[in-house]
Amino acid sequence: MRNVYRLLGLALLFAAIGCSLTDRAGELEEACEFAHKKLKPVIGGHLSKSFGDFSYTDGGQQYHGCIIKLTGDKTKVSGNYSSNIFYPSEDSQLYKQGWRADMQADGPDGTSFVIIKGNVFCIVEEMWDGCDDSDPEYIPLPDFEVTVKCSKLKNHSNP
Repeated sequence: MRNVYRLLGLALLFAAIGCSLTDRAGELEEACEFAHKKLKPVIGGHLSKSFGDFSYTDGGQQYHGCIIKLTGDKTKVSGNYSSNIFYPSEDSQLYKQGWRADMQADGPDGTSFVIIKGNVFCIVEEMWDGCDDSDPEYIPLPDFEVTVKCSKLKNHSNP
């Protein structure tokens, strides 16, 4: 009879561990699907989704997760391709869903920020040709790139 209780106890333990791992994997899958769905309505750009390793520039830590990339010519696409669609301002639907902004950088040729929800983070980067301030006749290229990289947080801390 003891063996039956032990087996039952082990079965319950493995089921609990399995549910916990599935929940965490589910969070990452949901974040990847969320990012892909946000960029999918853009017509005329090239949207790709892959899984792989990437490093985060702050500290150079390696992460594994999804990489969603949208590239195109801003004069030939329709739809909102701006990285702003990922920014969870306090009154936004994203904020209400639990996303929070963390670390942000802006420059003349791009912007990047990190968003966090639960045990998952996404690095959102948008790049474009920001002109040459020293050449008033320079015409910027119309190309743009939006990249979203999502992974699990390590040790439940910021990336």
